Amino acid sequence: MPRLPCAVCDTTGLAAEEFLAVNPSAAGAVVIDGDGNGLEEVPGLARGGVPDTRVAARRGLRAHHQVDGSVPAPERFRRAVAARGRSAA
Repeated sequence: MPRLPCAVCDTTGLAAEEFLAVNPSAAGAVVIDGDGNGLEEVPGLARGGVPDTRVAARRGLRAHHQVDGSVPAPERFRRAVAARGRSAA
């Protein structure tokens, strides 16, 4: 199963360092600012033509949060949404 990069949109206008301090999980992602900077990196990462330098950061975040890596991210997301829906009912 391929490991796909992720991207986070920073609409806060904070400096990159400050944004990462407030949102530490974004360290594993390409941060796209309000002017679109960072967006140009995403296609190359998705195609595998550009080295993904954030893999270690994402692995560290998964380990820190004890994420079960054997379950694909879309399935974990689906389960989380379903559980949230059940708790809201």
